Amino acid sequence: MQILSNKVSEGENADNGSMDEARTKEYVAFIQNAWDKAVNHKDGETIPQEEFVLLKETNGTWHFTGTQQVRHIYKHHGNEKTEQARGQIAIRKQDFLHIPGIISDYAFILQDIRYQSKTAVLYAKHDIDGTYIYIEQISKRRRRKTTATFFKFAKQKDAGNLITILKNNHNYDVRNQKLPV
Repeated sequence: MQILSNKVSEGENADNGSMDEARTKEYVAFIQNAWDKAVNHKDGETIPQEEFVLLKETNGTWHFTGTQQVRHIYKHHGNEKTEQARGQIAIRKQDFLHIPGIISDYAFILQDIRYQSKTAVLYAKHDIDGTYIYIEQISKRRRRKTTATFFKFAKQKDAGNLITILKNNHNYDVRNQKLPV
């Protein structure tokens, strides 16, 4: 596994979600490369895992995304017809540029959910077209949050709507989730 950029200053954290111009260019190049690998990937081939440090929180927790996560999102949430049938909008390469802002300036957050049997956190952020949902799996021991999945609902969803939807999906366990205040 290769970490492409770990240059994060104390000012680049989840409190303000900002990246300086140089880091933004690195992130754009990383996403372009990862997206190209996902689009051109042939079944049975392995995509080498490369990672990019998105943000560092003031408590020392790091947020990562990687080429394999971009491939998962492209494969599972990048088809317009499939996503439309789900009431969602297909994720495009440019949507990844919203992730740092989703982490730092979310509409609501669901903490300590389970995604594919692992502890996770869900961030939701509204935009004019609907609601972005970004989920990270958590490794508390390593102080690390890694992209798990990313999708977008065609309509704005509040926490209650979202919990109801996720209860009907076998990948999520939100039974103990309370509505955010």
